Amino acid sequence: MFAGMAVLVGCSSPPGPDPTMPAPSIPEEAIAYDDVKSLEERPYPYTGDCSQFDPGRLRELGLAGTGRDSGVPGNESCQLDGGEGGTLAQVWITVEYPPNPSVDRAFPDFWNGGNHSGHFRRTILLDRYYAVQQLDLRGVPTTPRCEYVVDTGSPQAIRFTGLLHEDVGAPLGELIKPTTTWEVNEDQAASFVTEHCPRMREITEELLPMIDPDGGSLATG
Repeated sequence: MFAGMAVLVGCSSPPGPDPTMPAPSIPEEAIAYDDVKSLEERPYPYTGDCSQFDPGRLRELGLAGTGRDSGVPGNESCQLDGGEGGTLAQVWITVEYPPNPSVDRAFPDFWNGGNHSGHFRRTILLDRYYAVQQLDLRGVPTTPRCEYVVDTGSPQAIRFTGLLHEDVGAPLGELIKPTTTWEVNEDQAASFVTEHCPRMREITEELLPMIDPDGGSLATG
């Protein structure tokens, strides 16, 4: 499901400045283009663990300020605990690698809708990052997750995932993808995105500067 854009395929190069430092702004109209202007070889800014996140700032965001590293080679992530009283049980920040050795970069496949399972929308975060908002409906039973996948101009991308408490997520999953049919109810999916993705966008935009100060998709250093 594409939302809120008309895609321009093969018409011209996407609008926006050339990569530089500090990272320049990306015009909003860039979301209508299948290509991105980011570099392929920028050093990846995310360490793949929780060392870049300040506990005090996390608590200001309404998170618990605690977390743990996944410690899984090839699937490195930081798993931050959600705060009390919120719907989020955890926020995962995961290294997203290219899907296979023949592919140079992870992000373009996301940008062109290759990895979503019910909702997909291009967006620009902090005026500087190409990103994709998507709904993850994997798992049995389905527990929906709002995700943002972000381009840092590197071979790897960064995936930010919001995991709801089970007592909140499981009933929503049954509404969106009933076990009787396994078909996605697009109205319910859209309702979930409207209710839960703004919070994940807020968290993502606060965590990105901790990972990548002065960075962006068009950064060169």
